[in-house]
Amino acid sequence: MIRTSARIAFGTGVVAVSLLSLLPQYLLLEYGIGGPERDPEADRVLSWLQHSVAYALLAFFAAIGFPRRRAPIAILVGLVVFGCLLEAAQTFIPDRSGSPADAVANATGVLVGLALTYLGPIRMAIRRSGKA
Repeated sequence: MIRTSARIAFGTGVVAVSLLSLLPQYLLLEYGIGGPERDPEADRVLSWLQHSVAYALLAFFAAIGFPRRRAPIAILVGLVVFGCLLEAAQTFIPDRSGSPADAVANATGVLVGLALTYLGPIRMAIRRSGKA
């Protein structure tokens, strides 16, 4: 049950991150996502946090949903490549631009998500319960 829920959360997250990354900015603003820039430094920090948290959650759910021996390497490589491809694709979207800083934030999030999963008490609790 935990694996199935994690797989559903991972798939939903991939779709959500893809849509939020590839929709034109004016559509995001129309639906109340994002807003006018206020403080450029605060916006950079907020953007970094958004990217890191999103990719940490993707890595976490992938690791719980697909617990194989080599899964951490596949998740790391797969999600980093996925993030880089989305950043590159943004260069072709109106009002969007890919950013190397965002790609680094994505990769940081993947590493944090994997660390929380494999090194943290969450993984030990799941192992003890015998559900993963």
